[in-house]
Amino acid sequence: MRDAGVFVGEERGARARCQSKVAKREQSEVDEERLIEASRRGGVKRVIFFSSMHVTGFYERDEPWRAIAEGKYGNLDPNDVPLVTHDMPTRPDGPYAASKIFGESLGAYYAEEYGMTVICIRLGTMGGGDRPGEDSRSYISWLSRRDLATMVERCIEVEGISYDIFFGASNNTWKIYDTPRAHRVLLYEPQDNAEDYRP
Repeated sequence: MRDAGVFVGEERGARARCQSKVAKREQSEVDEERLIEASRRGGVKRVIFFSSMHVTGFYERDEPWRAIAEGKYGNLDPNDVPLVTHDMPTRPDGPYAASKIFGESLGAYYAEEYGMTVICIRLGTMGGGDRPGEDSRSYISWLSRRDLATMVERCIEVEGISYDIFFGASNNTWKIYDTPRAHRVLLYEPQDNAEDYRP
């Protein structure tokens, strides 16, 4: 019996480039369902599902989060900003994000119906070259490769969770999403901070 399965997302090869956005979204949902069902049939008791911060992306239209995402910090204190939490209503910012909500819901169903452990990570930005992008939003959402590896490891090892959702980012100074909750619940200790790369 296998301990855990990690679903990392959609295909990025030539076939994916040729498909329409609708076809890719539908295929992604089919793949999500096939993966979790195959995991269940194969005796896998724990699934880690890679979702996206974009499932709550339209909160970035609201202040003070809009200003932070645009890098307009003004008189804001990063320690006093209210954070978007995992249990707030989803506000997807596009079809891709909406398909990730399907995956999260599927995980909740399998956790309750079949007693599996399903942990969803709403991933932030995985920048090229393992560093934040040049856009201001990267400074809130950046997730380094080593911090991702640590977070997945903690999701595999943590006990006492049936179903849960965590935002995945490095230990960035500026935050919109409640990434510190993973520190408390999973004992996830990210090592990197996007500010170290700010020009």
